[in-house]
Amino acid sequence: MAGENLKAALEAAPANSRITLQKGATFDINAPINLVNSGVVIDAQGATLRIGSAASGGTATADQMINFTGFDQRLQDAIFGPRVSGTNATFGANVTFNGGGRNEIRDCTFNTRSSSAVQVRGGNEHRVVGNYLSGSDIGYSVSGVCRTYVANNTIINSPQNSLSGSGDATGSSFFNDDCMVIDNIIINAGRMGIEDIAQSRRTLIRGNRIYNSRDIAISAVGIAPIIQGNVIIFSTTANCGIECTSDGGNISGNTINFQIAAGYTGAGVTINGCRFLSQAGVTVTGNMINNPYYGIGINAGISTAMISNNVITNPVQQAFGLNPVSAEAIVCSGNQIRISVPSSMGTRDGISVGACSNVTLTGNNISYTAGSAGGSATERPIRLMANNTLMTGNSVNGGGRTDANRPVVSSSGAAPSGLVITANQFRAGATLNVTGMVSPVVASNGGY
Repeated sequence: MAGENLKAALEAAPANSRITLQKGATFDINAPINLVNSGVVIDAQGATLRIGSAASGGTATADQMINFTGFDQRLQDAIFGPRVSGTNATFGANVTFNGGGRNEIRDCTFNTRSSSAVQVRGGNEHRVVGNYLSGSDIGYSVSGVCRTYVANNTIINSPQNSLSGSGDATGSSFFNDDCMVIDNIIINAGRMGIEDIAQSRRTLIRGNRIYNSRDIAISAVGIAPIIQGNVIIFSTTANCGIECTSDGGNISGNTINFQIAAGYTGAGVTINGCRFLSQAGVTVTGNMINNPYYGIGINAGISTAMISNNVITNPVQQAFGLNPVSAEAIVCSGNQIRISVPSSMGTRDGISVGACSNVTLTGNNISYTAGSAGGSATERPIRLMANNTLMTGNSVNGGGRTDANRPVVSSSGAAPSGLVITANQFRAGATLNVTGMVSPVVASNGGY
């Protein structure tokens, strides 16, 4: 069947019908196909769909090859092949959801270089499931699209972001609510693995495996994102595992591994402040971060945060950096920092409490081994530079180190006031130095 005949057949398909394409056939699509009638299922059976050449009448600059506008429509098992020779290289999305709802594309293969293999631009509750993309990406929500389900896709070598929830401009009345990005595999994203940006609310990003994103593996900018149970691995380059610039949000149970020998400045989790609401907080809990340059950083604009039960192993320069400038309540509780290798940096901090106030450090465990000695870094398991910090019930094990750079809890030359340091344990060479602190309350600490 020629491409124009396929277009006519699909556009005329009655509601709730099933169209089966010839197995292994190739169709050159010379104009966008608009699926209007609801309930139409297209089983491509491995047929290949290509953008037709301009010479043959193809609309080489068209914005989509197949356009879903009805309800409960589905395309499955199609192969979107490389363009016919002469086709404009700036061709847009292969498949577009422009309206309706509950439409689905599944088990398709995209061997194309379009700006987006799939774009979800209108309607609600669409599904993008089980597809394979090489050299392209998926845009899962734009301008008020809600409850898009993106799952079990494999995306490799995207030139930019692999998965994007682009939202609408800040201040717009359109929000993208409750989208789900689950169990996808992303390899070698040219920029970000997953970018969930402005005007998104309550996006669930869970169980994805992301390898070697050039910039950031997961970036969430919106309201109350849930980033849970993802695995992020950097082995060639590194910037940041998870970046969250949002109101609220929960970052939990993620694993981030840096497998780069040297020459990188990758951060595990970076919280960069609130985008819309001034008082919103964030929870970062139960994450495991191995060999980062920086582990978890809380930066300007955060008023409240709970940082708990995370495990950070062998940070190069800093495990936790709490630098929110002005804070109402930052709690860092029950975290573990394990250091067993030397660092060549000038300093290495376990927990650094910077220019803020009202921080609570409780129940954290920081342990060194003898093998952590030998580098040039001055070891600062806890660095206290903020006013009104409560440090209680923490444990620091120095690993028996007696070298000049052995672990010392101090204010690092700052003069914080209002510090309460009680019921902490300093063992095996770790010590506490209160020099420079302004009238700290120091009581019931042991082991030094």
